[in-house]
Amino acid sequence: MPTDLPPKHVARLDFLDVLRAIAALIVFAYHASGAFPNIARYTPDEVGQFGVMIFFLCSGFIIPVSLERRNSLVAFWITRLCRLYPLYWVSLAGALAIISSHLNNNRQLGNNAIAIVVANISMLQMFAGYENIIALYYTLAIEMLFYFLISVFFFTKVHKRIVPILAICLLCSILAENLSSISFASLPLWEVLIFLSTIFFGTLLYQWYAHEVATSTVLRMAGLVFATMIITGVFYPLYRSHGLNWLPQLRPIAAWVLAYCVFVAAMLMRDRRFPRELVYIGKISYSFYLLHILVLTLVPVIGSPIQATATWLAIVIGVSALTYRLVEVPGIALGRSLVQRLKL
Repeated sequence: MPTDLPPKHVARLDFLDVLRAIAALIVFAYHASGAFPNIARYTPDEVGQFGVMIFFLCSGFIIPVSLERRNSLVAFWITRLCRLYPLYWVSLAGALAIISSHLNNNRQLGNNAIAIVVANISMLQMFAGYENIIALYYTLAIEMLFYFLISVFFFTKVHKRIVPILAICLLCSILAENLSSISFASLPLWEVLIFLSTIFFGTLLYQWYAHEVATSTVLRMAGLVFATMIITGVFYPLYRSHGLNWLPQLRPIAAWVLAYCVFVAAMLMRDRRFPRELVYIGKISYSFYLLHILVLTLVPVIGSPIQATATWLAIVIGVSALTYRLVEVPGIALGRSLVQRLKL
């Protein structure tokens, strides 16, 4: 999600910040709608998934570039960990404070509280079999899995062969449909692999952007991605249910495909000037993404749905701007300082 590329790189890729802003605002709107039952019933889960898929595409587009630029796995991991964990721990501390103070009366950690908290500190709780203290943490675990895989590919010098990597990931997602007993934080294995495929497709789009792969290759792989989504998300469920309830199976696929289309559209418009407000929200989108749930939990509904949403949005932007300056920027600086000291 977030990037630690220097300003000269970010300036040429404002469209990524705009996409992050759109994704963050969509996820915020989805969660805010939950406070209003009459609105929430018209806001399906696929709205949130649309935003998440855009985030994944952004990560796939930019993260391998950061790794290649540094040309050091140690430097990459130092900067990534310093970039991600400080703010993550702040959001985790906030969530635990809310739970312990009973402000969230519907949430309890149960008898495994200590194990759940320790697992969540690692950010890998989903793969360790523990629940996410905040539901959206699952996206960070998938990102960490991507970092691990791209590091392995970089170490073995196959990271440029993204087409076969993507094809294998898609094939595995189809095969994983037969492993319904394997899931992570209620996410089936095939869906985790679809998310990973989306991140890898973002990497393929960067290679197209950098003139490393042909347009025809991107189109063929896009067709393969969408076919895999239909097979795993629609065909298999319909086959098991004998053709019943096909619409609920199709909706997430539509949201995912729309996210791909929005990303590609923004990339094709990359040379245009974007609203600076959106670019800034994209810049602070990591804070926005992690902290908006805390704001929605702590701040009561004020006035009409529009008034309440506007109030929440203003507070989230203010808090995110503050944590970006006080937590994210120092974390980025620490990562760069450690890399320089180690002469990596």
